[in-house]
Amino acid sequence: MSKYLFVFFSTIIFSVNAFSQGTSATEFEIGERSGLLPSVKLGANLFSKASLEGVPADVNSLILPQNVVQFSGGFGADYFFGKNLGIFTFVDYNQRTYSFLGLIKASASYLDVPFGFSLNWGRLLDLYTSRTTSRVGGYLALPMTDFEFDQQSSMLLFGRDKINTPLIIARTYPGVYLETETLFAVSRNLSPGLSIWGKMPLASSTQNVDSYFYEMGLGLKVGFF
Repeated sequence: MSKYLFVFFSTIIFSVNAFSQGTSATEFEIGERSGLLPSVKLGANLFSKASLEGVPADVNSLILPQNVVQFSGGFGADYFFGKNLGIFTFVDYNQRTYSFLGLIKASASYLDVPFGFSLNWGRLLDLYTSRTTSRVGGYLALPMTDFEFDQQSSMLLFGRDKINTPLIIARTYPGVYLETETLFAVSRNLSPGLSIWGKMPLASSTQNVDSYFYEMGLGLKVGFF
């Protein structure tokens, strides 16, 4: 939780400083800006579910993992060569969790590195202080921890606190990344808005069993340009 608070308050401080340097929102056109365009993101994977390959489910599907809403946040930048086409790279903190019956949970922390091509669609509904950007590319998921039981799961399974017992070993894997955002300028270099993204894995997230995390998220995006 301390990591989340640090990212959140750092974003607020940065935003206030950027806002103090700006003026009226109606004076700024961001739809055709080019060059380096940095941003931060704070949101959640509303759909985050593991697909286990080669594991037979019982008739009630009790052993299949359930969807878990997961925090996601990070920072990065686009670089537009002109007003329409550019490239991007980001660093996202992402937690992935197995949840069985809502009682047994095991989570791992990842740093995801999305990268690829950016396409600027320009203004939204002809609002010249708006900018809509789509991104398509790949991502590399880098594990920071293995999948470990939470305290409640450890008590149910082992009868005592055994949080640091790995359930399965996390591993690095690639995937396909898609994102679309719309930002609205409120000052010279501060443009908040909303972003929606999806991540589709191309390899297993674990060494012990074939496991694929499919995710779709929604969050606040703040551009500093």
